[in-house]
Amino acid sequence: MKNYNYIDIPNWKTLRDQIIEFKKVAEKSEPESLCWQCYFLDTLKKELPDVVDAFAKLGLTPRQMILFDNAPNNINEKDHKSGKAVFVHIDARDDEREETDFDPTNAINIPLVNCAESETLFYELLIDDEGEMYRYYEDFYMCGGLNHKMIKEVDRFKLDKPAILRVNIPHGVYNPTNEIREVATFRCYENTDHLLK
Repeated sequence: MKNYNYIDIPNWKTLRDQIIEFKKVAEKSEPESLCWQCYFLDTLKKELPDVVDAFAKLGLTPRQMILFDNAPNNINEKDHKSGKAVFVHIDARDDEREETDFDPTNAINIPLVNCAESETLFYELLIDDEGEMYRYYEDFYMCGGLNHKMIKEVDRFKLDKPAILRVNIPHGVYNPTNEIREVATFRCYENTDHLLK
């Protein structure tokens, strides 16, 4: 199975623009979070019906949409405790909230803002030791990230159009710019493994 694959969503730029406008006015689902906001299917049906329709044409139903921001970082910084290192994580690994009580395997990402120069990186986990592995990023991400000494990069791609990616393996975003990189990431009810073959 591939780590990522571009997918064809014909009207994705229109959807991108709608999501950007929604983000400007939407009530924050996570008031304390600086970098991510999570919205579920009921909100998407009401506020972003074209997004729901576009996924339906792929035979999919979005379970949640996470609007995720990545801070600028330095790919050469390997100290995961610094605010400059790539934030490497496994989705939902340390999320115990009831509404996200499932383990997502894949996500469909739509680039929103400042994505052209960034790269999504995938890693192999060399040591799986919970005690040494995680650091809680309280300054921006407000969730756990991986110790860079326990991972090795194995793949990367540019999110310049919609793509599906594996989120149940270590991954992160290299953002070499001076601006926040914004993306909409969707987890679906259906199995999406076939899109990665």
